[in-house]
Amino acid sequence: MVQKAIHRYAIISHSCQEMYALVSDVGAYAQFLPYCVSAEILSTKGNIVHGQMVFSYFGLSYTVVTQNTMEPFGRIGLSLLQGDMQALEGQWLFRDMQDGHCRVSLDLAIDMHDGWTYRVINRILDRVADTMVDRFVERAQQVYGFGEA
Repeated sequence: MVQKAIHRYAIISHSCQEMYALVSDVGAYAQFLPYCVSAEILSTKGNIVHGQMVFSYFGLSYTVVTQNTMEPFGRIGLSLLQGDMQALEGQWLFRDMQDGHCRVSLDLAIDMHDGWTYRVINRILDRVADTMVDRFVERAQQVYGFGEA
């Protein structure tokens, strides 16, 4: 088994409500996340959302289904329901800064089986996860404008 930990954050000039709205809009992911060819919400029950994303890399497709525990404007917890990974746990955190900015962070812990599947999935994960926070910052600028410096 191979374990991978990802920790990324950004401090941006948009509100935590705005950033939470972007991250929780799973259906829009294919518009701006690298290698994401489709994304949709499969079900919603209370504060639990099941989402599916399909990634494609050099002709290979990989589908992941997550359970997302929604805590409006503060946190989105992530757990793997389906996918070739052994386990995925993580969270998005949204923290208001005193100056009106928002600190957005993504923390992921991923367990994968070693082998060919791992090598393919690892390349996708590296490219997507390493830039995911940046992509959401860029998306915020597209949707909300550049904000205040």
